[in-house]
Amino acid sequence: AQQSHNINNGNVTISKGSGDHIISGTTNSNSVVIESGYVGSVTLENLSITHQTGTTPTIHVKGEPDVNKANNYAPVTNVDIILKGNNQLLFFGTTAAAFQVDEGAQINIRTEDGKNTSGKLLVRATNSKPGLAPINSGGAAIGAPNSPIAQGISDIYHKSNGAVYRYDQATAGGNIIISSGEIEAYGAHGAGIGGGYQTWYNGLVIVTGGKVTAYAGRHAAGLGSGCPTGMGVVDYYADKSATIALPPCEIEAYGAHEDEASVTPANALAGAKLRIYLNDPNNAIVTIRTIDNEPNADIYLDLTE
Repeated sequence: AQQSHNINNGNVTISKGSGDHIISGTTNSNSVVIESGYVGSVTLENLSITHQTGTTPTIHVKGEPDVNKANNYAPVTNVDIILKGNNQLLFFGTTAAAFQVDEGAQINIRTEDGKNTSGKLLVRATNSKPGLAPINSGGAAIGAPNSPIAQGISDIYHKSNGAVYRYDQATAGGNIIISSGEIEAYGAHGAGIGGGYQTWYNGLVIVTGGKVTAYAGRHAAGLGSGCPTGMGVVDYYADKSATIALPPCEIEAYGAHEDEASVTPANALAGAKLRIYLNDPNNAIVTIRTIDNEPNADIYLDLTE
């Protein structure tokens, strides 16, 4: 069964086993919560949510409730976010991400027909210019919140002078997969897509299609890490973090430091243990392989451009 909701009528809570959902309408106060354990599709159809203040995300996808069991390699919540028409999620408060995906949760953003132009999503975690987010503003546009509160515990690695150091740290943020649609994501004190302020991002950002624009608001990557220590995208990486971008996606990504004048190209895709993308000057060869349970899968990449 597919349930329809108008966000103007009140908050929407999507629970485990409740089928597929369509959410539309406009609100300046209500929000959407997708509960832990939900598996299904949520269609955003000309949806507009604006939060000028507060700590509640416009959409909150909850992950593993037990932080000691949170694992982005085995998410307990798995949501297809289907875009139809023009959608916007604007969060100008504190603490939360605009479109928050907790550790132990995974979203796949796509359009119904696979065409980028049939579904658009604008997500803002700050009302300032990119690269000029207030220091205590919200987290990522899509991803982890601005908060030291643990959503999981994981190994954090730091490479320094040829040595590798390991720490046990609190982590936050789930998996974000984009396969089609037009997505604009403007982070606050965090990434456009990925980590937030005072959180170690431990998720996967995988973009295999779509047209994506991702700006950090302050001290963060366009796609990847937020600002875990208050000093920007530092050379520390959570154990399960990865940023992967492959054709036919189109990506514009901008990392930032302190102000709008310091948009940092090196921080476009940064702050993850694993980064894979074509035209990486340090990795001239990209190997693409099937996983063990799909030995006969056919993979085609058009590399003519």
